[in-house]
Amino acid sequence: MEAIIAAPDQTTPRGRRDRAFLLFLARTGARVSEATGVNANDLQLERGRPQVLLHGKGRRDRVLRIWCDR
Repeated sequence: MEAIIAAPDQTTPRGRRDRAFLLFLARTGARVSEATGVNANDLQLERGRPQVLLHGKGRRDRVLRIWCDR
């Protein structure tokens, strides 16, 4: 997993975007289709336990914690 996350070139904007997306997928366990539908209103980062609201298939929503490296 670490090798996949480290693969994008972080010196370019596209590489930083790709790395952020891979980290988001790894830390939430979200499906790609759910992750691409996330907007700023779906994120709750201010709390001690950051979380995201994901909109899945069949109008099913779920809230997932965003895990941090510690």
